[in-house]
Amino acid sequence: MRTLFFPYERGGGNPAYPCGLCQAGDDRWRGVEEEIAVSLPTVVLFATGGTISSLEADSAPRVYAPALTGGGLLERVRGYAQIANVEVVDYTSIGSNDMTPAMVLDLCRRVRTTLARSDVTGVVITHGTATLEDTCFLADILLESEKPVIGTGAMYSASSPEWDGRRNILDSLTAAVAPVARGKGVMVCMNGELHAARDVLKMHASSPAAFVSPGTGPLGVVDEGKVILYRSPSARHAFSVESLEARVEVIKVTQGSDVRVLHAMLGLGIHGLVLEGLPGRGALPSSFRPLIRDARENAVPVVLCTRSPTGRVTFVGPIDMVELGETGVIPGGDLPAHKARLLLMVALAQTRNEDRIRSIFAAVAP
Repeated sequence: MRTLFFPYERGGGNPAYPCGLCQAGDDRWRGVEEEIAVSLPTVVLFATGGTISSLEADSAPRVYAPALTGGGLLERVRGYAQIANVEVVDYTSIGSNDMTPAMVLDLCRRVRTTLARSDVTGVVITHGTATLEDTCFLADILLESEKPVIGTGAMYSASSPEWDGRRNILDSLTAAVAPVARGKGVMVCMNGELHAARDVLKMHASSPAAFVSPGTGPLGVVDEGKVILYRSPSARHAFSVESLEARVEVIKVTQGSDVRVLHAMLGLGIHGLVLEGLPGRGALPSSFRPLIRDARENAVPVVLCTRSPTGRVTFVGPIDMVELGETGVIPGGDLPAHKARLLLMVALAQTRNEDRIRSIFAAVAP
């Protein structure tokens, strides 16, 4: 049952809905209801689970799991029907720790088909926050549509009195129908802010303001029902692939890391490797260099990122960094390692030519 929102005339009104609300199907408002339905844009909401859809078990307070469908979410979001006609697709219902790149690829196929509909203005994806930035970044480099695609979630479960899902869904729907949001790529909408999928990171474990874009800041905000953009994202790059190269892994390098970890990874027959180097330009222990040369000789592309949340990897300065560049390691630019992995999975699905892979990284992560 859908609820419509509009003021009563003085002296009128249904006492069962005293605050300017009228239940859908009330004959007195049928014409108004039809007019509103026709005039509103259409947004398709893809529900995937996550904390935003989670409920606590009666027998175990503070323990929650995904439970609400997309329709169940909307039932808790008073006011959404004033923004858009919302169609729901229940894609899955999982914690985002179980989301995989292959699932995201399939989700993007369905989103692409949806965006091709002339009656659809935009798409909203509700998602767990653990890998929200991963899914949205991968979608950003797979989808070419100018129509808005907005990813959102919640830091509190739907059982919590502090549930932030309502605001985030309302803001995401507002962004999905906003003309200024067209052509901006996939965006993440959390806590009233809009972030470019390429730039955003979850930087706090539990705060509603967990998502930030280090070094760049948000693209804009959703405030009082309006989308205000302060900047546009960098040039967008979308790639057409039918599959992803799954055998790409990440190694996080720390002080004194054992090179045997790298040896074991290469022994598994991986097809691509991303190294998260030390803070700064991404320096590595010198013991890693012989195995990196072995990987390069076996045509395994190696991408280097930095632990630093801002700044770029370049092969200048210290002799160790210059030698890494001469070995053929690909700089990950300012991409964090987990996003560089996704980009390498896409690049390897498109080409095995190293120069082409290098040019893809130079374009997306200059």
